[in-house]
Amino acid sequence: MKFILASTSPRRKEIMALTGLKFQVVDSDYEEDMTLKMPPKKLAAYLSLGKAQAVAKKYKNSIIISADTIVAYQGRVFGKPKSKLEAKTFLQILSGNTHSVITGFTIIIRPQDSE
Repeated sequence: MKFILASTSPRRKEIMALTGLKFQVVDSDYEEDMTLKMPPKKLAAYLSLGKAQAVAKKYKNSIIISADTIVAYQGRVFGKPKSKLEAKTFLQILSGNTHSVITGFTIIIRPQDSE
């Protein structure tokens, strides 16, 4: 079985490389919906699962590993900023305030004979 990291994140690739395992990086092309009405922990897990499932559909005989990280503060969920201005705004809101950084992980084992 081959290992697939369902993420193009440089940091996740770096962490995965530390395991010593040989792996392939695959962009999941999964459309994250940050507007879903879920508690932050469930949302991170849901988005991670979506990424893994999108890649698992394309790769048999593989172990697919994905993750999704969100930041939560006062009931608001922050995803990846879409611009430098948005990143600056996020940092201004979060700076000096206690907030949560939540990561959901998913591992899917897809045998050769699965559909």
